[in-house]
Amino acid sequence: MANVRRTHADPMEIQRKKRRNRIVVAAFFLFVGAVALLESPLTRVRGFRVTGNTSIPASTILNTAQLHKGMSLWQVNAAHVSADVVSKNTLVQSVSVHTDVLSGIVTVQITEKHVVALYEANGSFYRVLDDGEIFGTIAPANGFSWPIVTTAQHVKVAEGQAVPVAGWMPLMNELGKTSPTFLASVSQLELDSFGLVTAYFSDGFAGRCQASQLAQKASTIQAAVAYFSGKGDRPGLIDVSNGPPYEYTPFSKP
Repeated sequence: MANVRRTHADPMEIQRKKRRNRIVVAAFFLFVGAVALLESPLTRVRGFRVTGNTSIPASTILNTAQLHKGMSLWQVNAAHVSADVVSKNTLVQSVSVHTDVLSGIVTVQITEKHVVALYEANGSFYRVLDDGEIFGTIAPANGFSWPIVTTAQHVKVAEGQAVPVAGWMPLMNELGKTSPTFLASVSQLELDSFGLVTAYFSDGFAGRCQASQLAQKASTIQAAVAYFSGKGDRPGLIDVSNGPPYEYTPFSKP
């Protein structure tokens, strides 16, 4: 009879094999579970909430962001959505996106730019946004709700771009901070080549200051106009860019 050599399996090795098998089985079921979860309706977008938009329809926002019901919640990239909406909609200042995984609702919060003035050039009136950009033309049929801005230089304008003249951006920034009462009394704002703005009033007077100081100087200009008008002086230009005392130059009689 041939010699038969019997060996005994190492108990530790057996335990290690069993443990590896259990890990493989557990990993498999975890993988299957993860796939099932990702494909589950619970991880799909079930609705949207668009807030803060007053001029842009919610449908336009969602189409621009390429968001739709049924897409995976994990496909909603807040940074990409924000960049797409801002770059493709001139009226949008900023966007924030919040995804509620439990409800499946994606909230898109819009901060819009707003019109602060009209720019008159070549017989046309262009709406100007608070960031200085041009946003289309408007017909003068029913009057205007914003001050009209003109410039000493005749330049070409394009939608989505600021007017390339000195003092333009400071003036647009100031208009958003200037008293509505002051602006309502102004018929025109004229911006010169040196960054000075002249406000023309309906009573014939005018006040001048640095474009970057319009909000700060508005009450001073109003008080100066009231002073000279109250004295019976004829309409003229009151320069408050320096001083006091402020320089008053009456306009020539027609």
